[in-house]
Amino acid sequence: MDDVDDGDGAGAVEARGQAAPPGRACARPGRVAVVGIGGLGHLALQYLAKWGCEVTAISSSRDKEELARGLGATNFIATKGTGELRKAAQSFDFVLSTVSADLPWDDVLGILRPQGKLCIVGVPEKPIALAPFSLLTSEKVVAGGIPGAVVETAQMLAFTARHAIKPVVELFPMAEANEALDHTRQGKARFRAVLVA
Repeated sequence: MDDVDDGDGAGAVEARGQAAPPGRACARPGRVAVVGIGGLGHLALQYLAKWGCEVTAISSSRDKEELARGLGATNFIATKGTGELRKAAQSFDFVLSTVSADLPWDDVLGILRPQGKLCIVGVPEKPIALAPFSLLTSEKVVAGGIPGAVVETAQMLAFTARHAIKPVVELFPMAEANEALDHTRQGKARFRAVLVA
């Protein structure tokens, strides 16, 4: 990874497995959406955009819209109190959920086109509940993502370097490790805190 510095490499290695599932699941989906613009989501936007997809970022508010568009999103949906998610019904071939929050899963499935796929790489606190007809009537698929194999990891790192995909990180000197940890625990890190020797 000669083309990737320490701060960039931290995010790239973390993303290697999480980015593999969408590539595995959909070779080149047309219209895709990423739910959650955090540690994984901000990387997913970059990978999917570089794969040639039309990418929509989905977040609870518009706070991260400018950032999301800068990372490759061509569209943005804010979900909290807007009704925008339902207005996007049957808009996407593939949806990647990167959040650990509990979502209105039937509404998320509703934005998929027939035979579309929802890939979950975040870990919600509660079991995922879906109405059966959300899946059955349009042959939609729900899949999970696991870290990629060694070959996929190598391909992902090569793709990362070739397209200059970089994580958004905050650098902290090693002497401030405790501050970095507190910063991360408070959910303030954008999007990873990296310690530098």
